[in-house]
Amino acid sequence: DAKARNISVYIYDQDYTKAGSPKVQGVNEMNYPSGLKYLYGKQMYLLLVDDGTGMDKDEMREALVYGRRRKYEDYELGHFGVGLKNSTMSQAYEATIISKKDNEINIVRISSVHIQSKQEDQLLEADDLENLYPWMSNTEGYKMALDELGELDSGTAILLEGLHKIERDIGAGTGRQEYIDSIIKRLRSQIGLTFNRYISGKYKIKRTNGKSKEIKAIRMSINSDPIHPLDPFFTEFTDNETNHWTLNRPLPALTKVGDEINVLEGKAYIIPKQSELKTKSKAKNVMDKLMFVREELAWYDLQGIYLFRHQRLIDYA
Repeated sequence: DAKARNISVYIYDQDYTKAGSPKVQGVNEMNYPSGLKYLYGKQMYLLLVDDGTGMDKDEMREALVYGRRRKYEDYELGHFGVGLKNSTMSQAYEATIISKKDNEINIVRISSVHIQSKQEDQLLEADDLENLYPWMSNTEGYKMALDELGELDSGTAILLEGLHKIERDIGAGTGRQEYIDSIIKRLRSQIGLTFNRYISGKYKIKRTNGKSKEIKAIRMSINSDPIHPLDPFFTEFTDNETNHWTLNRPLPALTKVGDEINVLEGKAYIIPKQSELKTKSKAKNVMDKLMFVREELAWYDLQGIYLFRHQRLIDYA
């Protein structure tokens, strides 16, 4: 929606202690009597950077108000104004949003440390980080976010720290790096599948006026390695003339809400069996990567209905 052409995801460990993060903080006798975990010692952070239009100070504040509605174009992906807040805080204790627009950098942080210890639902700004919690602006992830935006004319970075769900799953075992590598591998497949029509740039979005919005290809990467589109229908290998490889036909459905009748676009795909896909290296590569989109996935689990909204996959199989 912000017209980004390049989106980079970074997942690394950092030393919170070295940044100055105290061992106990965010103490709330009711919710966190021992303070918040995963913000001390060697823990993970996730950084997402785009080169979109960026946000000024007012736009950032509006983006972080729950349920605030803005005017959406009929081809945009956002809608309700809750995604940024709910998605970040369900995964991380700390979310810092840094945005650059008109050569000005604006910083806002949703901090569980602050909210739990002060018991006030407040957003922190750059001065608050420096004066109240100096370690927050001293982490490797924070510095990397500023460095990445410094190279761009405009854009936005979202830094997630204190990744409680993932850290809880990893635990303190010796196979930490292997676990992180598996997360990255799965995430690469999930993004490649969910946004395959945006990464490929070969699709259009039908607008309400009957015209179409062309999707320009978006380059996405994790830790600087490119993410490739994963087409679950193997349409690159379509061959209807010989009935070999992927077959497809239109399968529209009528929907009715009150007296209004609409057509839900649909298409049926019959893809080759697994042994056939293995005979072509490119098809086998897609097939192998698709197996990582969910944990403990079997090949037949990928069969079923795929739902797209504005060419983004929102549910599948």
